[in-house]
Amino acid sequence: MPTRQVPPKKKHTGCLVVILLLLVIAAGAVWFIGSLSLFKPKDLGVNYQKEDFVQVLQKIGTQVDAEMPLDDFGEALNDAKAAGGKEITKNGKTYISVDNNVMVGMFGKNGKVKKLNPADYVWTFTDVQPKTFRISANEASAFFNETAPAFWWFKQSQIKVVGGNVITSSQLDIAGLLKFLYPDVAKQIPIPLPENANLYTEGKISVADNRITMKPEVFNIGPVALPEQFRTEKANTVVASFLDRMITMIPGLVINKIEEKGGEFDVDALIPQKVTVRPK
Repeated sequence: MPTRQVPPKKKHTGCLVVILLLLVIAAGAVWFIGSLSLFKPKDLGVNYQKEDFVQVLQKIGTQVDAEMPLDDFGEALNDAKAAGGKEITKNGKTYISVDNNVMVGMFGKNGKVKKLNPADYVWTFTDVQPKTFRISANEASAFFNETAPAFWWFKQSQIKVVGGNVITSSQLDIAGLLKFLYPDVAKQIPIPLPENANLYTEGKISVADNRITMKPEVFNIGPVALPEQFRTEKANTVVASFLDRMITMIPGLVINKIEEKGGEFDVDALIPQKVTVRPK
């Protein structure tokens, strides 16, 4: 994921910091006995399969061409080789090539891949094309977990739709997210935060013109709920404006629309069809 300039601080940054602090304080009872990462996110009963991952890759259409240092794959190295990853030697260093086939071949092995800093790599996004498709909640869960686990800040993610409400459960890499995507927010937080935290949300969520709209009816960190007064429309707008960075960090990506329909998600977007990843 490409390095991007952090926009100037806005007045509503302070509001987001207050929300983050409240989340951490609310989770204090859990954190006291260890770490939120000791507990798994809430199980929503979503059991996606390899077919879900293959289908969502085909619908999105993006072809990945990555060269990753061998040691970055940790315990997953043999799985990557077995899936067709080729060893490449450059400037005295050995890398392994990763493409869509390798990702599919490593299905379910993402927990063995080391967590990496996206800023240590050069990302190139080209061949932007319009795409419209529908994905199921299982396909969405597969996409978030399996596509780029070494760089993504969420893991063990599950997404489902009940009665028009989008329900999500995942573990958030707070340390990585603040360091890479929100350094301006990190500087304003005066207390240490846990490296990871389990999140659970229920409510409406949609995307239009690269802007996220969210109306959570439930927002839990660990077993503790965020107080209702901090789930107002204004607070939701502030948080959503920061989540927008996850979209705009990809050059050329324009999400015209993502909305829930009949338990699935309709997507209308301009999506880069070729992505190359190279170590700096």
